[in-house]
Amino acid sequence: MGYDISNYEAVYPRYGTMDDMDKLISEVHKRDMKIICDLVINHTSQEHAWFKESRSSRDNDKADWYIWRDAKIDAEGNRQPPTNWRSYFSGSAWQWDETRQQYYLRLFAEGQPDLNWENEQCREAIYQSAVKFWLDKGVDGFRIDTAGLYSKTYPLKNAPEDPKTPIDGFAYPRDGFVSNGPRIHEFHKELHEVMAPYDTMTVGEVGGSSREDTLKYVSAKEKEMDMIFLFNLVDLGSTKGDKFNYRDYTSKDFKDAVFDQSNFIKGTDAWSTAFIENHDQSRCISRFGDDSTPKLRNISGKMLATLQATLSGTLFVYEGQEIGMTNVPLSWDISEYKDVNTINYWNAFLKTNPTEQEKDKLKKIINKVCRDNGRTPMLWDDSKNGGFTTGEPWMRANDNYKEVNAAKERADPNSIYNYYKKALQIRKEYRDVLVHG
Repeated sequence: MGYDISNYEAVYPRYGTMDDMDKLISEVHKRDMKIICDLVINHTSQEHAWFKESRSSRDNDKADWYIWRDAKIDAEGNRQPPTNWRSYFSGSAWQWDETRQQYYLRLFAEGQPDLNWENEQCREAIYQSAVKFWLDKGVDGFRIDTAGLYSKTYPLKNAPEDPKTPIDGFAYPRDGFVSNGPRIHEFHKELHEVMAPYDTMTVGEVGGSSREDTLKYVSAKEKEMDMIFLFNLVDLGSTKGDKFNYRDYTSKDFKDAVFDQSNFIKGTDAWSTAFIENHDQSRCISRFGDDSTPKLRNISGKMLATLQATLSGTLFVYEGQEIGMTNVPLSWDISEYKDVNTINYWNAFLKTNPTEQEKDKLKKIINKVCRDNGRTPMLWDDSKNGGFTTGEPWMRANDNYKEVNAAKERADPNSIYNYYKKALQIRKEYRDVLVHG
């Protein structure tokens, strides 16, 4: 889905050309709008030229640009990963490389090796190729992916095992291992300095840290990032580190999450965000409302629009949220899902020899919280594929595209879309109260 970058200075051909991107930036600016891009710099693709050179030998110029370690050998003489760390997408966080005869760290997918931010030359290359290249083209800022993971704690060691989570024998490396590490704020200050000559806006994806630690990223005096996404609301019901270990939530849990999120910047020089959907989340109507009938979908969408439009901070509205898009149907077979996290988790789960009842339970959880729900094609009208493409989309459009689409929502004065327009107008009119609190 675009998070394994093989060249920071090129456009993925399926999405278009660099001329298309230059035109997009220009046309956005003509309309007095800004454009921000994803900045994915915790890892690259294994197809990136940097990684190809790094893996080629242990003594090349980029040998230390990624995190390589020798194998451990167990009592039976078998090769084992350097640590017991679990990938965020299930299984070991270490990948064996035959060419270099070592493991490389990849906190996410096999094809996403982590960059070694301890290497100053590597950092400088990131700043030039991934950051300044796009700022010089006119991009106005970045959503910074996995912004809390760049600093690992050395020496690398085993994480404590948590009996509540992994079904695959590995343990999540949390704070003190890979998240909010000892040099993370140094790195972000350095990144901020690179962007300082430009008029930029940055929003970071951090998550998983205390309020005190999180505030360090967005304190105005610290000069790191402008704001970060707070996950209090969207993480409701899921066990920390394992979204599919789902326990549901109460209305009080929901209220407390909104309160804590809104209270985050109270008494500080920091700034905050409000969001309830993104590319890593399911659809809010299905998750927090009721999509069982058109009437209840409409009421739920407007209720959640009211909530979001009245929360302090910068509001992010995700594509399809404004027209009331929903999760995919529960009837979809597991083979329809494309998300690597879901697929890996399901396959690991099957190895435990679950009963049919246990499989049905996990299918329902996957349907409720799986990332694919937010990654189905945008529904523009009631034609094939919801009007998204006349070709073959990466996954099928939601079955309800004839009922839920932008054309229908725009034409209906009582729609969720037209309600959002009014709610956002009121938010702007009373910004002192609703935005700034």
